[in-house]
Amino acid sequence: MWLETTRQHWLGCLGLDAAAGCQLQVQDGWLLFVGLGLAWLLIRGGSRLFNAIYTLRAAALMPALSRHLSLWVKRREYDEDAFFRADGAAAHWAERRQKALDRLATYFQTKYAKSVDWGNDIRDSFSDLRFTDANRVPFPFMRVIREKFNLCSVVTASKGPKLRDLDGHWSLDVGGSPTGSTWPASSVTRNGCGRAWNG
Repeated sequence: MWLETTRQHWLGCLGLDAAAGCQLQVQDGWLLFVGLGLAWLLIRGGSRLFNAIYTLRAAALMPALSRHLSLWVKRREYDEDAFFRADGAAAHWAERRQKALDRLATYFQTKYAKSVDWGNDIRDSFSDLRFTDANRVPFPFMRVIREKFNLCSVVTASKGPKLRDLDGHWSLDVGGSPTGSTWPASSVTRNGCGRAWNG
């Protein structure tokens, strides 16, 4: 009823209905204000929707989708027992692996003690170190590797392709990157590259 009388008032004011006179009331002003607001929202929203559809092909949807999907994926870390049996190895192989990894960790802790201490002192100050430290190993293995190996390579001198670290050991830069991929220079020159890894 109210809408019908309002419609009659508006038609009369616009000259579309000669029988109804132009008699505007207070609620007609509010109705006009709300109508103009809705029209503005439709135009604004329509242009945004058009732009979104038009640029959809060029949008990188994967980062936004990944952020939403990451809320469903739980972090998985192996404990020390599962770490050594990740491939379903038998108990005696897991024990051998654990002993070998412990031996390697002890070797690096003693041979590169100054570099390890320096790395421990600055690790919390530099986000780049934390980032590269966290992303060198597949995530299920990260916790155990981070507990056992806390390595940091600090170059104090260079001579051609050889680099000297804080502990005074010379290494051969075989990677060519600014961070360097190094092998002990004495092993490479004495035994050849094929045997350097076995050290």
